[in-house]
Amino acid sequence: MSNKRKKCFVITPIGEENTDIRRHIDGVIDHAIKPAIGYKYEIVVAHRKYEIGSISERVIRDIYEADLAIANLTTLNPNVMFELAIRYSFGKPTIVIAEKGTDLPFDIIDENTIFYVNDQTGGDELKRKLREFEGNINCENHTYGPVYKVIGSLPLLNAIESKENVSTHELMLYFINRLNSLEKIMTNIENNDIEINNNLA
Repeated sequence: MSNKRKKCFVITPIGEENTDIRRHIDGVIDHAIKPAIGYKYEIVVAHRKYEIGSISERVIRDIYEADLAIANLTTLNPNVMFELAIRYSFGKPTIVIAEKGTDLPFDIIDENTIFYVNDQTGGDELKRKLREFEGNINCENHTYGPVYKVIGSLPLLNAIESKENVSTHELMLYFINRLNSLEKIMTNIENNDIEINNNLA
């Protein structure tokens, strides 16, 4: 019998090194997530993984391959929201967490979310709740999340699940292209905002 640990991918805002948000996030990972489930899961975080190649491809691959994901919605980072949507589209289990006071968007407000306080006592409470949530998850069940509930019966997803017509490679390329499209849209919006502000100045 294999003793190999499962993989848990942490979907999280990152921030620049030595910023408050980076210290916050690293604290949550090192003092709550790892102590809670690190004995059972290899904890994978994008900003701590050093590989050559496309970051987008690597992140999407990790989102897809992980047995479990933990999504930290603190700051409502757009990349985090997009990556959570990708994870949900696969129907794989995800635990959603956020710092207390985070105002969740209406389309995910119904999801069971662990709200935590960013201090030592809050970290201990988060550890306990993560263990409880993880203990109720079946990693073999791929019908989790609101996106899957909506698209679960679509022919494309059925083809993907039955490994007919659509290869994993094709699926990954599709999501990478969608991610690139989203990045372009966000860049255009930012550039338009800058142009408008310059014109108003």
